[in-house]
Amino acid sequence: MQDWKPGPDGRFLGRLSAAMDADRLPNGILIIGDSPQCLGATLDAAANLLLSGELFDFFPISPSGKAQQISAESVREVVDRMHLSSRSGGRKVAAIYGADRLHVAAANALLKTLEEPPPHTFFLLSARRVGDVLPTICSRCHVYHCCHVPPFERNGEWDLWLDSYCIYVRKCLCEFGARQVLDAYALLAGFLRIIDSVAVDGQGDACGDACEGPLPEMTARRIVFELMLADCSLRLAKIAKSVFAEEDGDCRRRLIVKLARFVEAVDDAIWLMGKNYGEIAAVESFLLPQGRSLFAAED
Repeated sequence: MQDWKPGPDGRFLGRLSAAMDADRLPNGILIIGDSPQCLGATLDAAANLLLSGELFDFFPISPSGKAQQISAESVREVVDRMHLSSRSGGRKVAAIYGADRLHVAAANALLKTLEEPPPHTFFLLSARRVGDVLPTICSRCHVYHCCHVPPFERNGEWDLWLDSYCIYVRKCLCEFGARQVLDAYALLAGFLRIIDSVAVDGQGDACGDACEGPLPEMTARRIVFELMLADCSLRLAKIAKSVFAEEDGDCRRRLIVKLARFVEAVDDAIWLMGKNYGEIAAVESFLLPQGRSLFAAED
C-alpha cells in the first residue's frame, strides 16, 4: 500500500460554497476531525474560497511554544485586525488551527468577538474533538465533522435508524430507565447491521484525487462509522434547536446540558474507533451515555 495524504474535505467546501451563494454564511465554523492534514488543508481551502484567492485579509493562528498553546496575545492581535477595514474591500478570515489549544484567556478574548463579530468577518476553527473545545466557543460556531473521503451512500434504512435514534434521545431527555436501555441495544443491533451492509472494500478510488493506493478495510470501515456518527451530530443539533424553541428557563438549561453529553458521547465513540476498539464497544459508549452520569447532575 502506498502512502497517501488526505486533502481538504470536498463535501464541506461544497456546503460552504452553497452558503456563500445563498448569502447565509455563519460567522464561526468549527471543523472537527482526526486527521491534522485534512483539517489544515480544509481550513486553508475554506479561507481561499471565502477570500476568492486574495489572502490579504487572512489571519492564521497556530499553537506555539513549549506548551503548544494559543496565547491570548496572538488572539487579541488577530481580533484587532478583524476590526480594521479590509485591505481588499471584501471579507476578513481568521483561521485558528487547534482551537482545543486555546489558553483560557485566549478563548475569552475570542468569545467576545464571536458573540458580536464585525461585518464581513469569519472565523474558521479546527480541533480533533468537540469535547476538547470550550462549550462557550462551540455554542457560537457551526460544528462540522470533517472526513477525507466522500460520504457513504445513504439509504432508507439509515434514515429510519436516524429517526429512531432521535425518538430515543427525546425519551432519554425526559427519563432514563430499563425501557431506554432496551431501546439502546435495539439501536445498537441496527447500527451494526447497517455498517455491515455498507460497501467498505477499502479501494483507493473511493477517495478521489486525495488518495493514492487502497485503504485498509478497517480504516475504510472506521471512516464510514465516523460519517454515520456525523449524521447523528447533525440530528442532535436539530433537537437542540427545537429545545430552544419549546422550552425556557431552567428546563431549557438542563436539557441543553444533557444534549451536550450526548454530543460528547458521539465524539468519544469516534475516539474509541481511532484507538481500534471494536464497533460494538464504540457504539455502546455512544448509545448509553448514562454511563457518564447523564442524569445524575442537573447543573
